[in-house]
Amino acid sequence: MEERLIIKGLIFSTEYIKSIQSVWDPTLLQSSTARRIASWCLDYYRKYDKAPAGDIEDLFFTKIKSLNISNEEAEDIEDTIAGIVNETKKEDINVKYYVDETLRYFRRQKLLLHSSSIEELAKSGEIEKAEYVASNFKLVPATIEGDLELGSDEAINKLKESFNLANQSLIKYPPPLGDFLNDQLVRGGLVGFLAPEKRGKTWFLIELAMRACSQGRRVAFFQAGDLSEYDFLRRISIYLAKKSNKLKYCCEHYEPVRDCIYNQSNECTREERSCKFGIFEDIPSENIKDVKYEQIIDAYKNYEDYCPCSNCERYFREEIGTIWVRKVEATSPLTVEEAERMNRNFFKENAKSFRLATYPNNTLTITGIKMKLDLWERQYDFVPDVIIIDYADLIVPETKYDFRHQQNEIWKGLRRLSQEKGEPLVITVTQSDAESYEKDTLTLSNFSEDKRKFSHVTAFFGLNQDRKGVEKSVGIMRINVLILREDEFTITKQVKVLQNLKRGRPYLGSFL
Repeated sequence: MEERLIIKGLIFSTEYIKSIQSVWDPTLLQSSTARRIASWCLDYYRKYDKAPAGDIEDLFFTKIKSLNISNEEAEDIEDTIAGIVNETKKEDINVKYYVDETLRYFRRQKLLLHSSSIEELAKSGEIEKAEYVASNFKLVPATIEGDLELGSDEAINKLKESFNLANQSLIKYPPPLGDFLNDQLVRGGLVGFLAPEKRGKTWFLIELAMRACSQGRRVAFFQAGDLSEYDFLRRISIYLAKKSNKLKYCCEHYEPVRDCIYNQSNECTREERSCKFGIFEDIPSENIKDVKYEQIIDAYKNYEDYCPCSNCERYFREEIGTIWVRKVEATSPLTVEEAERMNRNFFKENAKSFRLATYPNNTLTITGIKMKLDLWERQYDFVPDVIIIDYADLIVPETKYDFRHQQNEIWKGLRRLSQEKGEPLVITVTQSDAESYEKDTLTLSNFSEDKRKFSHVTAFFGLNQDRKGVEKSVGIMRINVLILREDEFTITKQVKVLQNLKRGRPYLGSFL
């Protein structure tokens, strides 16, 4: 019955043909008669841009004369066409129903043929081939996005939805970091971060993942070989506990907090100011940012009553931020009992949804990610809002092109992930080139392997610290915009993010 329905759609509905072209596979039709009629209808459509409809009988007689078809097969084809033509005079074609039933039938046939192929290979002892066929199964989509008439009610509804999605940040930060990131951390986005080695890339991805999770998003995190599962679980525990499991990071130390140059120079006269005096009153405000970190710590020790300030609206619009410090008291290292309690409280008691998949180095592929997501959906009804991959350079290519083209295919695959089920936000990092080690601020020229990765992202940011390591030791990361697909941007504008990785905190605050 399903194949008769498919043939009826091919004969009489141009809209149906347009809808199923992207999934059409004649090998999924069991009947040779159905395959023959289908090929005629599609040839006719390609030539005349419409379904054959009333021309089908003339088309049949023309084909019979030009092709070597047996009388028995010709009679079968003629009977099938005549029956369908007579039926269709009595009813209209419901294109959506026909498309849904076609997809359902194709999905079933694909599974049956696939399982049969695996079974035959396994029985013949060709285990490796059977495993390869099993792992390379390509699903027939359950639905097809068809053409859209822009004047229709459907188009208006989708227009409203598009604006809602564009305004819905899946991960939100307060300003000014939020002004850089929030509009890009949306459904269907592919956001990349570029950084050299040892820049805290994994910590930053953990920060994004945990913030998304705490804000009620379902998070899928793919660890591609940079950390083991145990390492990752320890980092999550450190993040939650805000202290390390290592004694050397639990000693008394200082961490940065944000302040204002006019507060420190005592040039601010605003009512909302937190402090009534400055600690560098002999230094003009324009030179405050040049103050050494050691001088700030000395001032902290000498002026116990001083209060940093970031209270005014101007602070978040202009580059008037600078750092102050706070003392982090010595503490005992994180214990397994504390870690267990922290994880239980955050994830289980608060019903947070965070799934981790860890792979040995040189094993994770885009197909592997899709298979894992399909498995999670079937087993746990888990469809992520946010997919984070640590990191893109460790994904194994599935093609035999040269290396640059392989990298391009990987990033195209990441883009497809962001466009598939649920349109998740996909976030990853990639390592910059060797020249980036000699730069304080990354630019688009610091891509590694293949610059075409930039063409697939919806946003790309650089993670920057100075070459001498001063910012890293203080706890400052500068983020600059490299690409925004939908917005204007200035590559030289940067936001400074305050960090304390000793306590597993990649984000403490930000300023311009």
